[in-house]
Amino acid sequence: NSLARLLSLSLGMAVALLVFSYVGLNLSFNNSFPNKERVFQVWAKSPQIGGMAHKLVKPLAPNLVADIPQVEAAVHFEEVQKIFGTTDNLMEATALQTNSSFFDVLDFGVISGDPHRILSSEGAAGGEVMISERLAKKMFGDDDPLGKKLGNEIVAGVFQTPAVNQSIGDFDILEHLPYDSDDEIWTGQDSYTTFIKLCEGADIAQVEAVMPEFVRNHGIEDYCKEWQMTYHFVPLTSTIYVESDVRAMQMIYSAIALIALVVACMNYVLLTISSLSERSRTIATMKCNGASRAVIFRMLMAETFLILLVSVAVAAVVLTSMHSQIFDLFGYKFSDIFALERIWIPLLVCLLAFAVAGIVPAMIFSVVSVDYAFRRGGDNRSWWKKSLLFLQITMAVAVVIFLMVSNRQVSYLANADYGYKFDRLVALELSTKVCDAGPIADKLRTLPFVENVGLSSQSPLSGYSGMPCVDDKGNLLFSCRWDIVDHNYIPSMQMDIVLGRNFLPTDGANRVIVNEKYVEKRGWSDSPIGKTIYDSSIVPFEIVGVVADYRMMSTGEVLPIVLHTVPYISDIAPDYKFVVLYNILLTGIDEDNMKALDKAVSSIYDDYYKYKIITYQEWIDLTFADIRQMRDGMFIVAFVVLVISLIGLCGYLLGEMARRRKEIAVRKVCGATIGEVLAVLGTRFLWIVLPATVCGVAVAVWSNDTYLSTLAQMRCTVPWWLYLLGALLVVTIVYAVQMFIALRAAMANPVDTIKKNN
Repeated sequence: NSLARLLSLSLGMAVALLVFSYVGLNLSFNNSFPNKERVFQVWAKSPQIGGMAHKLVKPLAPNLVADIPQVEAAVHFEEVQKIFGTTDNLMEATALQTNSSFFDVLDFGVISGDPHRILSSEGAAGGEVMISERLAKKMFGDDDPLGKKLGNEIVAGVFQTPAVNQSIGDFDILEHLPYDSDDEIWTGQDSYTTFIKLCEGADIAQVEAVMPEFVRNHGIEDYCKEWQMTYHFVPLTSTIYVESDVRAMQMIYSAIALIALVVACMNYVLLTISSLSERSRTIATMKCNGASRAVIFRMLMAETFLILLVSVAVAAVVLTSMHSQIFDLFGYKFSDIFALERIWIPLLVCLLAFAVAGIVPAMIFSVVSVDYAFRRGGDNRSWWKKSLLFLQITMAVAVVIFLMVSNRQVSYLANADYGYKFDRLVALELSTKVCDAGPIADKLRTLPFVENVGLSSQSPLSGYSGMPCVDDKGNLLFSCRWDIVDHNYIPSMQMDIVLGRNFLPTDGANRVIVNEKYVEKRGWSDSPIGKTIYDSSIVPFEIVGVVADYRMMSTGEVLPIVLHTVPYISDIAPDYKFVVLYNILLTGIDEDNMKALDKAVSSIYDDYYKYKIITYQEWIDLTFADIRQMRDGMFIVAFVVLVISLIGLCGYLLGEMARRRKEIAVRKVCGATIGEVLAVLGTRFLWIVLPATVCGVAVAVWSNDTYLSTLAQMRCTVPWWLYLLGALLVVTIVYAVQMFIALRAAMANPVDTIKKNN
């Protein structure tokens, strides 16, 4: 009995300690910043863009601090990826292009260097950057990194490595972002995350009150009215919850951990109470020798404390040995999840487990009646045991069904129709001159394992840029997504042209292809081919084709899309450098083809910042990593909950069979067959299993609705039979265990049983 209690409590504590600490980490985002209560992120809200947007225009930050006296400092930044080093030793790092006020607003901690100079135009002129302590250690070891070269740039400062629980991002480089106050663009190029810091004693309501005047002063009042756009200031500690499912996901994770902990504690209570029939005479004897209720209570609490202490030790050993699996599952290091500043979380879990597992059995044992113990030989407490068993079965059903729905969601994402085929598609992103983009694609097409190569500026996996769709007078119609592609893009993506034609190499930049959703939004009932549409600059574009709808992976939605094409070589700026995405369709994706492609690209492309090749399938897997992690976590939790429940079930049934062995023997002596005895025992057990299963299904319905509501468009439907299948699976396992234990009691010699009981 003690070993069973130790095992179930260890499993439950391992899951609860891990998941609650993980939830605590996620809910502590941005708490480590100094003066965090004075820092706010700026968001733009518009029904045209579908909610809140955090990528804003570049002039916003410098003008907020210049025009509004309550704003002490403001910063904006844009994230870029950098790959540098040799082909054999590539180093990839995330850089933020920002201004000199970065640490005034978001103080990550400066170790060396002057960020006001380094992140200014003066520092940029000298090619200076700041790097994280992590990158400095990785690149230069114990040497002083100041003055050393990082690619084409010079390290002039070092800042503390960004903590994992902050929403700015995981970056290692800071560099200057140029800004020209004489060339401000307020109605486009919204690519910059913006934060402000209030002056001491200022109230954010004061800033919000002057925003209408701010908008008028900068000539964007009509633009904001047209887009129905308003600016909102979100506290730094709350910004992670805006337009995200963080709160809902953490609620689900917390429910999972709570289920595991409660099932483990209830199982401990169940097994402890089940031993009462054997220990009641011991308790009664102690009372006869002067032990009070308080003494018995303290004895049981001490026993619980000892078993819990060993359980926590076992759980700690298990979790420590699985640190790599924990990183794969949650994306955090073991040391980050169990950081000292959040040690109160596991301590609180232990205290809660001690209270739940210790108080109930201690109270029951302390009130054992002396005469009842000696007269009857035990105290059944069947109501307690049946209630605890009911709770365990309920939670087991709920967890198993939730696991099945989570697994169905992952399968749905893997097999959903995105509107294009990606099983043989590879993405290659290069920074190249306009005049070199086309020739590189032409050379790649000569490879025997390459079917086609299509160019684009963006991918459906990352999402396209927003662009307003206007009429010929510039009046806003709706917001859509635009991308620049070549004539090989649609064939490479294996998309379908439903009307008109694909682009031709001779098409100029005024030809576009729209999707079916765009046609629907315009309300056209006739053919859109040949019609003229306009962007925000009232530039006319002629529609030459309609492509079948495809999804933006970032939202899972089918949005109105406009694709327009440009010639490979620009006569205006052939040496202009830009980032282009090569969508490469292979004859098949295997190790040999990927190696050959990498070798071919390295022989064609020669730039300091190196390239990276990734299959679309790998890209999609990264996009849905959080959902897969939840599914994998649910597998572990479901297994733990089932094991704990089965341990409790075995303990309950063994106690019941011991209590009913004389009844079973009498029934057999009176002529009952083994099958009839099993039927009677199974029918009695049904009064616990059936209501518990119904309650478990109800809990599963609620949890699944909460889980799927966080997934917006890309969510599966849950058929009724899935709930029935999950319930039947748990009931089958429960009854299999019940029948196995009952069969042993039913097959015993009734004469020997009656003799022993007499």
